[in-house]
Amino acid sequence: MKLICLNTWGGLAGREKLLGFLNAHRDADVLCLQEVWSARYHGLDGAVAGGHPLDQDAIMVKGKQEISALLDRHRVFFHPHHLDDYGLMMLVAKRLDVVDSGDVFVHRERGYVPEGDIGHHARNVQFVTIETPQGRVSVMNFHGLWNGRGKGDSDDRLAQSRRILDFLGGRREPFVLCGDFNLAPDTQSLRMLEDAGLKNLVAEFGVVSTRTSLYARPERFADYEPRRGRVRLPRAARRGLGPRAADAPIRSERSAQLNLNSPPLMLRRKSGSVPPVGVVRDT
Repeated sequence: MKLICLNTWGGLAGREKLLGFLNAHRDADVLCLQEVWSARYHGLDGAVAGGHPLDQDAIMVKGKQEISALLDRHRVFFHPHHLDDYGLMMLVAKRLDVVDSGDVFVHRERGYVPEGDIGHHARNVQFVTIETPQGRVSVMNFHGLWNGRGKGDSDDRLAQSRRILDFLGGRREPFVLCGDFNLAPDTQSLRMLEDAGLKNLVAEFGVVSTRTSLYARPERFADYEPRRGRVRLPRAARRGLGPRAADAPIRSERSAQLNLNSPPLMLRRKSGSVPPVGVVRDT
C-alpha cells in the first residue's frame, strides 16, 4: 500500500508547496490529511486558535475543494471535528472498493465548541474499510488533542487513548491508524497503545524525528502509524511498487521537499469485541 499521511497546517507552509507535494504523490492508494478546511468561519478572524490569532487569509479555507479537484481520481471523505468545516480528510483511489466509512469521537463529543482557544476542540478518528481479495482492511486517520502544554501526558490524553483502544478493540479486520498524535514517544498515552500490542518502530529503528523541517519547536516526535495484521491491497491497486515493496505491510512515504518522516508503529492482531457506542457511519 502506498499511504501518505500529512498534517497540512491548513496550507500555512504555502499553498503551492502543499498542492505540489500532493500532485507528486497522486498515485498514492490512500492519503490521510489533518488540519483541512472546507470554508471560512465567519466571525472568527483574530480569535485565538492553537495559541495564536487566527488569520483565515493566510490559510487554505477551501483546502478540501482544492485538494479534491487536484486528486480527482480519489474518493473524498471529510469528517470535521470543529463545527462543519475543519477537520480530517481522507482520499482513497477510486479503483479501490470502499465498503464502509465513518468516524468516532475520542475526545469530547461531536458538536463540542470550546470556550476561549479554539484549539481545544473535540477530536475524532476517521476510518474507511476497503474490500480486497484477501478480505477487508481499514485505514484510519487521527489528529490527537492539543492542550498548549507540550506533548506530554494529561488526564485528557490518557482518556483519549482509552477511547481509541475501545474503538480498535471492535475491529476484526487488519488496519492501520495514522496521523499526528501530538504525543511524545515516552508518554503513557502512547505506551497504552504499545501495551495493547504495538511494536514501536520509531524506537526500534532509531528514528530521530517525525517532524517536518518547517517545525521550529524542540519536540521532534508527534506522528505515528499503528497497524494490526497485514494491510494489503489488490495487485492492480499497487501500481508503481516493485514486488518486494508491494508485499510490504506498510510503506511510509517521505518527501525531500518537505522533509516528511512519519515512521510506522505496528499492532498485532487480537480478538475483537463489540464496537463502542458513538461510531457514526457515512450513508
